[in-house]
Amino acid sequence: VQARRQPGSCFKPFVYAGGFELALGRRKNGMTPATMLDDSPLELTSGGESWRPANYDGAYRGRVSARRALEDSLNIPTIRAALEVGLDQVIATARACGIESPLPALPSLALGSAEVTPLELATAYGVFSERGIRVTPWIIRAVTDRNGKRLVGRGVERRRAISAQTAYQINDILRGVLQRGTARSAAAMGFRGIAAGKTGTTDGTRDSWFVGYDNELLALVWVGYDDNARTGLTGATGALPIWVDFMKTEAGEAARSRSPRPHGIVRVLIDPETGKLAGPGCPEAWEEWFVPGTEPVEKCKMHDRRFRRWLRKIFGRGRSDGAI
Repeated sequence: VQARRQPGSCFKPFVYAGGFELALGRRKNGMTPATMLDDSPLELTSGGESWRPANYDGAYRGRVSARRALEDSLNIPTIRAALEVGLDQVIATARACGIESPLPALPSLALGSAEVTPLELATAYGVFSERGIRVTPWIIRAVTDRNGKRLVGRGVERRRAISAQTAYQINDILRGVLQRGTARSAAAMGFRGIAAGKTGTTDGTRDSWFVGYDNELLALVWVGYDDNARTGLTGATGALPIWVDFMKTEAGEAARSRSPRPHGIVRVLIDPETGKLAGPGCPEAWEEWFVPGTEPVEKCKMHDRRFRRWLRKIFGRGRSDGAI
């Protein structure tokens, strides 16, 4: 409730949610899950000093989609996304979701450098699980006298923070975090449910976070020392195992249904390597969700050319490209 710690990569969903909200309003700096971002060395000047951020593993992957950047918790694409979307928009989105602690408009904000309380972060993730609705948390439900008469009571306060479409897109990506991203080890630990979540690790492994939820229960775990000493634990090795144990006890191991899909969102098959519509030559075709009017309209041509070359190699060069 009071202790403020850096959330690390647990802050990243608010960067992308801010971009998705702009796309909903047809803003030119809006983003979709298929928006391609540059994962290459980056140098910025912040506070009069040079800053060279890096991904956790020190590797660079070239062009990656917003989905992959969030699922794999890549730092460089997320910073580029925050600068494209605008730090003011990122801050406004986090504020709407329930982050009340100071949020300086610095590029490092995208990586979770601003301290927040666990309750703030849990509240903000609750917006994703509640289809864009922010629910004000409370501890005391009611005060009654010895006869059970209610003396003081409190209702649930709900208000819209982000669109249902943006919340659905973020939820779908955060499910990917557990399926193939930084929290995929949850399955090996025995978690069998359908859930969404995000790992967080701060510099020097001082803070280990995991926030995860299914369609009924949200739980946040933080692991760290009061004196800010190093734990040597990442979000996946420190907080995630605790979250899995808790969810197995409280929610059971059976999978639960996904949250219902809102109106105003469509499914499109895209090529994950280019972010464009998947063609017959694409080696992979991923389902992606878009607000109508924001989905890609151009077909992937990179793999189409490879497909044509493969056909010519198999069937010979007797036919022209136009006849294939």
